[in-house]
Amino acid sequence: MKRIMVFIDGNNFESAVTNLFSGNYQRIDYGKLAHYIADIRNGHLQRVYYYTAMSSHDKSKAAATKKFIDTLNKHVPYCIAKAGYLKYVGQDGSGKDIYIEKGTDVNIAVDLVSLAYHHAYDEAISQIRIMNLLFGSYNN
Repeated sequence: MKRIMVFIDGNNFESAVTNLFSGNYQRIDYGKLAHYIADIRNGHLQRVYYYTAMSSHDKSKAAATKKFIDTLNKHVPYCIAKAGYLKYVGQDGSGKDIYIEKGTDVNIAVDLVSLAYHHAYDEAISQIRIMNLLFGSYNN
């Protein structure tokens, strides 16, 4: 049976799911999702990697993100959750904060390449592939 690893860019994935459900946020069980994906790919789940970013500008959001990461790491089997950071760059014309996500893409790329180098998986599944498997043809 092939060894499957699932790699999820949390902010992008959750945004895509919310858009698919017409703006209604859907709570996602990442453990069940990863096992389901491995099953439909006829593989065994080795690990699910979840990547997100924390703001240094908004301390309450950063604390909530940290709590979420800790929950994933402690309570979702096979999960490793990691955080990059959100760089605050100012506000738009309506006063909404603007952030640039930093570190997430690099973390994903480093893990994909280093795990492949060590032959840790036979198939890597990213969030775009997950969306295609769940919902058919999907373009973010």
